[in-house]
Amino acid sequence: MRILTGLLLALFVSSSFTLGNTPSGPITLRVYVSPAGSDRWSGRIASVNPSKTDGPVRTPERAQAIVRNLLAADPSLKGSVTVMFRTGTYPVHSTLAFNRQDSGNDSLSILWTAQTKEPVQFTGGVSLSRFRKITDPTVLSRIRPTYRANVFECDLRKAGITDFGTITPRSTPGIELFFQGKRMTLSRWPNEGWLKIADVPQSGDSAKHPGLEREKRYDGVPAGRHYGKIAYEGSRPSGWSRPGEISMHGYWTFDWSDSYQGIASIDTVRHEITIAPPYHGYGYTKNQRYYYLNILEEIDTPGEWFLDRKECKLFFWPPAPIRQNDAVVSRLTGPFVTLDGCSRVSFSGTRR
Repeated sequence: MRILTGLLLALFVSSSFTLGNTPSGPITLRVYVSPAGSDRWSGRIASVNPSKTDGPVRTPERAQAIVRNLLAADPSLKGSVTVMFRTGTYPVHSTLAFNRQDSGNDSLSILWTAQTKEPVQFTGGVSLSRFRKITDPTVLSRIRPTYRANVFECDLRKAGITDFGTITPRSTPGIELFFQGKRMTLSRWPNEGWLKIADVPQSGDSAKHPGLEREKRYDGVPAGRHYGKIAYEGSRPSGWSRPGEISMHGYWTFDWSDSYQGIASIDTVRHEITIAPPYHGYGYTKNQRYYYLNILEEIDTPGEWFLDRKECKLFFWPPAPIRQNDAVVSRLTGPFVTLDGCSRVSFSGTRR
């Protein structure tokens, strides 16, 4: 497989990239893309015509479809086909997958680039602008009085966001929040550092990994046998009213294997946490490190936020007054672009 590319756009989740200027060279055919365009139009002209009946297309997906149709209709096409992006920001909600249908050949090259000197940016996020003060007394009661005036809420449904992804051992909660281009902190406790597992209770209906007691850690202590529970020290979780919203991140048995774990319930009398499956592959071991995250009651620092998946709401203590496009949540869950079996396809520009 040959891939001729100036830029492999393997950028993830909440990242963005910028296309650079158009290189010189003969162009057989151009397809124009613009935020002011329409996917009902031809894409053959750079700007909307006076009658507003034709102009650039609006999305990369439509541009890709046009190029594919061109290549399929005329396999003998020679020269170059250029997809030209005009000034603006382009939301990307799913990976743009390139394959043999998008390829050029020895007589034809395919270039994706930006109009000369026009700034073009792709983003896998959605801007949030409808933040408001919290008025629900039940919600306010969960935030410490000292910090209540600092925390704002946003209804994600009004931003068109209802799918937050699935909490898995590798990621939680499925979306991320950025403010003025910087990743914000999902509310956590402790704010820094780690806690230690106080104990791994060996009681319950059945052992979740009964065979792992044969594994030995380097200090000779049995590792991994558990009944889906860990014990904690102190009384901090007693102040958390909805444990099902909370996750934990830890190195549960070995310091080279971490995962995120959901919480099924918290027994504040026994000081035990019942973990929601799937469980960590190596089980849980006393004195290993972890912390809690996504806790409304623990928002106590500028930049922290909390996601209420059930109510589709995001709560945020902004580090500065929120302006238009300051707050962005990630929506794309994979790379912007993938290339598989392509040849004679190039991307011009730099990423940031």
